[in-house]
Amino acid sequence: MKKKLALMLTAALAAASLTACGGSGTADTRAAGSRAEGAGEKAPSGDGSEMVVAWWGNQVRNERTQAILELYSQQNPGVAFDGQFSEWADYWNKLATAAAGHSMPDIVQMDYKYIQQYVNNDLLVDLTPYIENGTIDVSNCNEDVLNSGKAGDGLYAICNGINAPALLYNKTALDEAGITVKDNMTMDEFIALCKEVREKTGYKTNIAYNNGENFIEYFLRANDVVMFEDGKLGGTADDYASYFKLYEYGIKDGWVVDPSIFAERTIGSVEQDPMV
Repeated sequence: MKKKLALMLTAALAAASLTACGGSGTADTRAAGSRAEGAGEKAPSGDGSEMVVAWWGNQVRNERTQAILELYSQQNPGVAFDGQFSEWADYWNKLATAAAGHSMPDIVQMDYKYIQQYVNNDLLVDLTPYIENGTIDVSNCNEDVLNSGKAGDGLYAICNGINAPALLYNKTALDEAGITVKDNMTMDEFIALCKEVREKTGYKTNIAYNNGENFIEYFLRANDVVMFEDGKLGGTADDYASYFKLYEYGIKDGWVVDPSIFAERTIGSVEQDPMV
């Protein structure tokens, strides 16, 4: 199988993620990379073969990604894609199975938490040569965002969307209860707000239960603690204990959603969030 490279024009989707080039673990691997909207004009000439693209998300992302792939195929005759879509949890199980069987998709959506693992197992293609020879144009990509796809000295993925954490609440319900939500709250103020909401409305709070690995970093930052620095874990045992106590006391006091409700839900699915 000849080595191939395709550039996929991507839109900013609803989650921060990386698009990487999947490989079968052999030197004869098809590769594909993504580029930011508005990047260079070069496009590969298709030979009628079909490249497999895999991503996670909800139905909205699925439909938008399919539309992007179809548009690219229309603009580049001969380039075809086989889209494979899964929910978050199922996606990683399927990708791990494909990796073990040396049948990785050609283009995969990758999360920064796993990129080093896949690079270490020689499952992703280094895009650096394709950037250096002009095949992939990243001239309009922010350097800090671009660096999110780096592992060691190589660039193994290109960010196809960034986001930021947000506080979501029912404004109508809180306004009716006379509750004011401040901007830039401290953690103590946020906890006080959650307790007030529970007392006045009966509603509980979901504190990023399905995304705790990210929230713990935010929590530590609020206390001027950097979780990872110079390759080491920052902070003290007490810093991390306070994070877990937030959930423990919140559940005992009744203002945090009990984690048992997630047993019958798909973790990471927006549609199944208990607040929806």
